[in-house]
Amino acid sequence: MDILTPSNTVHIFWQIPQYILLTMGEIMFSITGLAFAFTQASVNSIIFKSKNQVMTCPIKERINSEQGIYIRKWLVKRSGKIEEG
Repeated sequence: MDILTPSNTVHIFWQIPQYILLTMGEIMFSITGLAFAFTQASVNSIIFKSKNQVMTCPIKERINSEQGIYIRKWLVKRSGKIEEG
């Protein structure tokens, strides 16, 4: 026997403070790492840090875009509407 319970609803705008905190944390972490790399680290460490940062940005963007596509398809499937485009 299935028991139906009302769904929990949380407004999507509750994500805004989370995104702000995550963005602030990433910026502080990045600035600290770059400041250390360019003031106290050896030349090899500076090169490694710069190369690592440049190489991981496209990877992160690809993962984010794939997640967005998956979430959009899931939402369309869940709502039962036909996807346009």
